[in-house]
Amino acid sequence: MGPGSLILTHGGGVVCYLDAISMMIPLLLLCLQGPVLEGKAAQIQQDWIERRVRAAAAVPAPRDQAEADARKTPGRAHLLRGLGLDPLPERTPLGATITGTLQREGYRIERIAFQSRPNFWVTAHLYVPEGKGPFPVILNPHGHWGWKKAEPVVQARLIAQAKHGYLAMIVDSPGNSFEGDRAVERRQEGTHNDWRLAMGVGTATGVYVWDLMRALDYLETRSEADMQHVGITGASGGGTATLYTFAADERIHCAIPVVYATSLEVNPHNGCLCNHVPGTLRVGDRADLLALRAPAPVLVIGAQDDREFPPEGTRKTGAKLRAIWDLYGAGDATRWLLFDGPHDYNRPMREAMMGFFDLHLRGIGDGSPVPEPESRTEPPESPELTVLPKWPAVSRTMLDLARERVVGAAA
Repeated sequence: MGPGSLILTHGGGVVCYLDAISMMIPLLLLCLQGPVLEGKAAQIQQDWIERRVRAAAAVPAPRDQAEADARKTPGRAHLLRGLGLDPLPERTPLGATITGTLQREGYRIERIAFQSRPNFWVTAHLYVPEGKGPFPVILNPHGHWGWKKAEPVVQARLIAQAKHGYLAMIVDSPGNSFEGDRAVERRQEGTHNDWRLAMGVGTATGVYVWDLMRALDYLETRSEADMQHVGITGASGGGTATLYTFAADERIHCAIPVVYATSLEVNPHNGCLCNHVPGTLRVGDRADLLALRAPAPVLVIGAQDDREFPPEGTRKTGAKLRAIWDLYGAGDATRWLLFDGPHDYNRPMREAMMGFFDLHLRGIGDGSPVPEPESRTEPPESPELTVLPKWPAVSRTMLDLARERVVGAAA
């Protein structure tokens, strides 16, 4: 008996069955690839998905502040659910430890380990300025750099922040992605390229966001940290983590996502799997996710030569943010900038970052770029940068977390 007969037989089940088919269109297209669609199924499938993404991202800006505020509660619910943080995990003891310190001119680097969940280990570096605190805080997720927190371009950012009077923290992303065989930390926690994570913890980004939120919990224990003035910034995958952590945690007062927050109307492709946070298109475009925190200050930075996060997408995000922030009378608290060059977090970008943070976290300057002094980074492969030379024998992976969440949901 064919599917058509099956539908007729089930009578009242037709509507439900057709609804299931509508959700399985991409799979059905692949099944029809040979005999019916003459090899065009993959392109038809791709075009259909792109249209759906662009349509979902094309949320009009709210008409007034009341509408903007009304979007925040349901939007935050969609956000946390997609990140695998609904409900938020228990804030279990961090068990934080400083495993070593590197003293450098004008700052020191502390090697820090903590558990964002029981036996789920996080490694980080804290760059502490010289002088008497407390210091404003900048949280720094990193992108898919080959050396993670030890990548020279990442180190340069943290050094500049510390020398300029910020308590700066860089947190390793969980697991592994594009690092090859480099000796990076947290590799043991699994690959970002695993769709199974979406069934329990969102994606690797959902795990990373919770790690970063727990990093803020740790910083709250440090006398050097001025937790009334907290910023966050990162590039590429670090821009992803910047956007989602800022949207999820109101302890962060100012955000600078770099080479990430372009409009999905311009480029509907999300890149690697950790960018595919389930269900967030229910909120809208990347600007709509940032708007969950309106009118907190936001600077969006993009690159002219960036195919995945194209400049016209940065312009579109920036224009939408300005329209929403204007509803709060705070249009000047959001900006967008484009820089010559490729997908990066280069020195001119970092200088713009520093000026924006100075204005909105310290109340100094007018937001103009702050020149970055020359600095010497550590060799990325240096053992001195390793937080946990021996990985803890008792530890969990991202897939363990996802499985446990699925099992726990059964009840």
